[in-house]
Amino acid sequence: MIVRTVFVIVFFYAVCLPTNACSLDQHSHRQLRNELLLLAEADQQDRQSLLQQGIQSLTPQDVQRIQQRDQERVLALQQLVARHGWPNQKMVCSDGLKAIFLLVQHADAFPGFQAQMLPHIEAAYRVGELQGQHLALITDRILKNTGKPQRYGTQVDIIKGKIVVYVLENPEEVDKRRLALGLPKMQAYLELLEKVYQHSLN
Repeated sequence: MIVRTVFVIVFFYAVCLPTNACSLDQHSHRQLRNELLLLAEADQQDRQSLLQQGIQSLTPQDVQRIQQRDQERVLALQQLVARHGWPNQKMVCSDGLKAIFLLVQHADAFPGFQAQMLPHIEAAYRVGELQGQHLALITDRILKNTGKPQRYGTQVDIIKGKIVVYVLENPEEVDKRRLALGLPKMQAYLELLEKVYQHSLN
């Protein structure tokens, strides 16, 4: 049985890209923002195609295709970060900042790069440029990608048609950790995942 990592986590903690334009006086790096938005748009188009296809019908080739495209996007992102550093909201607006987070979140083939970006994401969270859900998602993703228990319970797999939570660090305290970042309790999160997953099968 193929274990399918849930690509639609961003669906549940909507890291959506605003459709309204960001005026020029709201950011200083127009080209950088545009490049980030284009990369993030391609990321979401790939995942939307998987949703339309249906999770149950995914093949290893489908997963491999998206993973390859993710790697190509991460390489492009690494070049942008090397040139500009981690951008803040004044540079790329809130949508550009969410776009770069999304791309780092899906850089699973580069856990070292994800770990390098984590302090920037933590700093963005502390100043209110990113939300607690962003910090929880990337923290858990890095822990999972390096073979360690996750902290906030955001990472799940689908195994034989069932949602299975990846191993948790001190699971009895997960709700306390989640609430500290403004996240709903674990049971509510799992109920939401189940609803969205069942909807994707219809």
